[in-house]
Amino acid sequence: MSMGPDDVLILGSGYVCAVPDFSDTNATGIHAQQFSGKTYPVAAVHESFEQKIQRIAAQRTFQASDRIVHLACASASELKSRLGNHLTGISIGSSRGATGLWERRFGEFRGSATALMSPDTSPLTTLGNLASSLMQYLQTDGLAVSHSMTCA
Repeated sequence: MSMGPDDVLILGSGYVCAVPDFSDTNATGIHAQQFSGKTYPVAAVHESFEQKIQRIAAQRTFQASDRIVHLACASASELKSRLGNHLTGISIGSSRGATGLWERRFGEFRGSATALMSPDTSPLTTLGNLASSLMQYLQTDGLAVSHSMTCA
C-alpha cells in the first residue's frame, strides 16, 4: 500500500488512566466516593502515572500550566517512548482545555480589589495551548492541532 499526499498515518496513541495495564482484567481502579451526599464510582490516576505527572508539573517550563497539560504530556511521553523519533505531529481533543487554571484565575479576579487578571491567563487557558505545550514537551516541531470536543 502506498501513501498519497492526503493520507494520514497514525502510528500509535498514548494514555493516562486509573488502570496501568489494560491486560489485567482484575485491576479496575474504581472505588466509591461520596459527593454531596451521593455515592459515585470514581477512579484516580494510577500511582505510576501520577508520579510521572508530578515530575512534569515540577519542571520549570510547566509549573504554571494546568493539570490537563501535565496529563497530556504524561500521555504523550507514553506514546513517544513507543514511537521514538517518528513523532511528527500532535492532534488532541479536549472539551475545554485548562479549566482548573481558568477557574482559579477567575476566582482571583473576582476577589481582587483592582479587578486585574494575570496577563498569562489567556495564553495558559486557551484550548490551543494544549497542543503547543505537548510539542514543547516532546521537543518536536511538527503539526500541533487542538480540537474542541465540546459540541462535537
